[in-house]
Amino acid sequence: MTKLTTHVLDVFSGKPGKGIKVELFFLDGDNREKLCSIVLNNDGRSEKPLVENEKFKNGKYELIFHIGDYFKKITKLDQLQFLDDVIITLPMNDWQGLRDEQYFYVDAVTINGRKDENDIDNKLMSKVNIPSVFPENFIMRLKTNNYGRAKQNSFKISDYDGNIYYSGDTFLDSTEYNIAINLNEGFYQFHFSDINEDGIDRLWWKQKDSIGIAGELGFYDVNYTELIKFSPDFGQEIRMDFIIGPIP
Repeated sequence: MTKLTTHVLDVFSGKPGKGIKVELFFLDGDNREKLCSIVLNNDGRSEKPLVENEKFKNGKYELIFHIGDYFKKITKLDQLQFLDDVIITLPMNDWQGLRDEQYFYVDAVTINGRKDENDIDNKLMSKVNIPSVFPENFIMRLKTNNYGRAKQNSFKISDYDGNIYYSGDTFLDSTEYNIAINLNEGFYQFHFSDINEDGIDRLWWKQKDSIGIAGELGFYDVNYTELIKFSPDFGQEIRMDFIIGPIP
């Protein structure tokens, strides 16, 4: 799933950053668009993604953490001028070099305009999983289940800018669909959803007996050799990032 979340830990108190106000902006040249404003929950987390799915377009983002107001509430100190807003700018994604290096690094270079006296915790890294690579031409095969549940399903294939290339819904029960997909080189996301949140598996009755048929979903090359097959018991949705062409 493509989304942006945040989590704050207060090292001053050793507790989550409960109640910190956070604002998110999208930066496009000189334009600055406010996307949302939230307050972190008791765990210091956002209750839901700040931005996700097709609204999470490729570009530059800015997070503002209003920690000055937060520390005034939790401490008895009158003067906290050195604690105000923390601004984090997230650069536009650059996937060049992903084949050779699968780590994303964040390094706090300056703190309030000067070097941190204790920089041991100023750098973090996170491993990036290389998405699946598919050919430019392939087939999405869907075999729907029954009991009126096929109409609960929908799918779309979009790029990182939110452009939708393929989509479908209003499927019929007990029917096989073979949808030819043709895409240029680039990064894409496949999204398959079930509004009843029980996938395309057999229908379970009273949590012990199952009835009906199980659906099938997978990608195949033009010769119908399997590229990837998804479990029918996926719950609410499947989200899979993938690449057409060489890994950069």
